[in-house]
Amino acid sequence: MAARKTSNAQAKAQQAKDNEPAPAAQAAPNEGEASQAAEKTSTPPAGTQAQGKQDEIPMLYVRTKKRFGSRRRAGFRFNREGFGIALDALSDEQVASLKADPTLVVEEGTVPASEEA
Repeated sequence: MAARKTSNAQAKAQQAKDNEPAPAAQAAPNEGEASQAAEKTSTPPAGTQAQGKQDEIPMLYVRTKKRFGSRRRAGFRFNREGFGIALDALSDEQVASLKADPTLVVEEGTVPASEEA
């Protein structure tokens, strides 16, 4: 009779093991969830880059050097105060002529884009 109890106990233990999911089956969904979580954290939200480009406008700030009162170049008149011009408003030739002029101080920068425009 003792032999039957051990064999029944062994049979029940074997059934319990058979009913348990395999370790690989349990790990697969967790790995998938982990990779999805990694993608969510490493991928910027859609449209973020486009918004960054719209938030600031590239421009040139141009003024004359101290010893020059005013200067005309690329269709504009510059003085000591100077002013900014959006790069979109200038051709490549105009930008090159402004930067090449020794009487002008040309600084590149950005300005915030207004929602009104």
